[in-house]
Amino acid sequence: MFSWRQDGAITGSNIMNAAAKADELLGNDEEDEREEEEEATSQRRFTPGGSPGSPPGGSLLAQYHAHNAAHLKKMKADLEKLDNELAMVTFKKSKAKQIQHRAKVMARAEVPHHVNYKFGGPKGEGSKNFTQPWLERIDLSGSSQSSSQKNNTIGAKSKATLGKTTMLTVRKGENDHGGDAGDAILPQLSELTSVFRYLEVLDISGNQMSKTGVVSLKEFLGKRECHVVSLKADHANLSDGAGASLLSCLKENVSLRKIHLAHNCLKHKAMQVLGDGLEDNNTLTSITLSWNNVFGVGLQALANGLAVNKGLKKLDLSWNLLGRLEEEAGASAEIPRDAMRAFADALGTNRTLVLLDLSNCSLDIDLCGILGKGLAHNNSIFGLHFIGNKATTDAKGFLRLDIATEDLTTEDIKDQGESSFCGQCWDQHKWVEHRFTFTAGHSGPVDPQSRDPVYLHLMLDDWKPDNMSVERIFPKRNQKDAVGARPGPGEQQGGEVIYKLSRMLPPGRVWYFFSQQGRVLCACDQLMANHPRYHVPRNFVDVEPREGRLKANLVMSQPRLHEWVSMPEDVLSSMRVSRPEWDVLHSIYASRGENNAGRFLDEDAVSDALRTDLGLTKLLAMRLVDEAEMEVLRGVLEENSSGCEYASGSIYKSIVTLYRWYGPQECHSHDDSFTISWTE
Repeated sequence: MFSWRQDGAITGSNIMNAAAKADELLGNDEEDEREEEEEATSQRRFTPGGSPGSPPGGSLLAQYHAHNAAHLKKMKADLEKLDNELAMVTFKKSKAKQIQHRAKVMARAEVPHHVNYKFGGPKGEGSKNFTQPWLERIDLSGSSQSSSQKNNTIGAKSKATLGKTTMLTVRKGENDHGGDAGDAILPQLSELTSVFRYLEVLDISGNQMSKTGVVSLKEFLGKRECHVVSLKADHANLSDGAGASLLSCLKENVSLRKIHLAHNCLKHKAMQVLGDGLEDNNTLTSITLSWNNVFGVGLQALANGLAVNKGLKKLDLSWNLLGRLEEEAGASAEIPRDAMRAFADALGTNRTLVLLDLSNCSLDIDLCGILGKGLAHNNSIFGLHFIGNKATTDAKGFLRLDIATEDLTTEDIKDQGESSFCGQCWDQHKWVEHRFTFTAGHSGPVDPQSRDPVYLHLMLDDWKPDNMSVERIFPKRNQKDAVGARPGPGEQQGGEVIYKLSRMLPPGRVWYFFSQQGRVLCACDQLMANHPRYHVPRNFVDVEPREGRLKANLVMSQPRLHEWVSMPEDVLSSMRVSRPEWDVLHSIYASRGENNAGRFLDEDAVSDALRTDLGLTKLLAMRLVDEAEMEVLRGVLEENSSGCEYASGSIYKSIVTLYRWYGPQECHSHDDSFTISWTE
């Protein structure tokens, strides 16, 4: 038999020798077939059980051809693989040389400022980051030519690169000690608007903006081809006039959504232009003006535009001396108050603003009172920052002047009272919305036909009563179930009565209780425990911190929607430490309250309590008795046992009396149980 063995690497000589060997063997086809047939005949002759007429077992030559063809095919595939690998190595070497050459060219054309490009393309394809600009020009900062003679144009490669740019960040270089870094790119924005047609985020923060750069930027933002969504110009050394020139583009621009102008020198002129722009521009959603000179006339001009604007959602005025007096001689002292009144009126009429930052504005009590009156009519601002002023915010978002801010650090945080959560922002401090419910007949003894409201008392409100709304639900019951069925609690007068109220709560444990007509109520179908301070039963809820930002469109609790109900302080103080009133749903074994002084209830209440206690047992669930036997048992327990020696009244009252005596005893062991046999 012929066998093929592949030694070493595949070469052209091996392939030629194999081909010659194949031709030599293929030339003797007839002789091989004759020898093969004779050999097969001899094998059949000496094979046990063989017969002269049986077919041959197979051709050896055909097997050889198939084996040889498979090896030739494999060698051909290996040769193609080697050729591909050699081509890839050559391509990589060529690509590396091109990259090195390009790096040398870019190093010679390096500019003194730093530009970051992020490419997304018109369809948002992948992104690339370049740490050096691709501008084909010479360093202009060291040139002795005038600005009009300098070559400020962008080359073909730069145009192709910037045509895909979605984010452009301009920063001063480490060695750039003079001139404006933004002047290298800002003039090109207005001249080559079509090149920057996909630019969405422009960040020029940290640059010393010149008049030329501001004018170029304003012209670019005012063009219809501009699609910039976010403009960041923090720490840009913008004067009041430069800021007014830049903000004048808001009347024509329809693409901007966010403007960051923190840490600049914006004053009355800039605020006047911004206020006029807000009257016409309803596409801008966020403005950051922290660390500027906004006060007096400028604040009033801003308020005039804010009052009619219908698109702004976030306004940051932190670290501005809003109550500052005018420096001009003869200026009226009423200007800060007039400006604050205009700003408060604007907040009272605005319905789109949801985030307002007025922290560290040094507002005195008088100005805080003026602002609080206007803010009380606003139900859209749920993110209010007001620290660093002479007032604070409560759990509902009202401005409060009666909570001393200097005493907040000494307040006992464990009390979880009103002063523990004042000044907190719903959005920043991860508050979560919770819905409180109290079902008449299920949660506690509340008369659904009574017109007396049910109040919710939260510890974070210092237990002040909050009115709950009433909702009546009519259950759907088919006719088959309705026949002979006994109506449940609250269904006698047509439907189930539910008192509900949605409130925003801080993370952690929140204690609460309900009340009606001065009675303290705890919902038996909600979590309950003894309060650690008052040592009386109270309901509680454990709130988990919210993940992510608070979405205003998903929140049902509107800030400053209504105030708390007025209640005499002595009544409220008594309710804080009072135990909840007993009701039938808690079984007759429970305490009856101070009015009964441990005595039994009247006969009607005992009958209802007995029915409730029997319903709490597992006699029917375990099928120990049926409905008829349960009625017999109830009748026996309710029978009068006046002839008994040791008890008076019904048997049920006797059992309760024995249990009430046995329960407080201190001689109980862990395996002790209270049982009464049927014979007893």
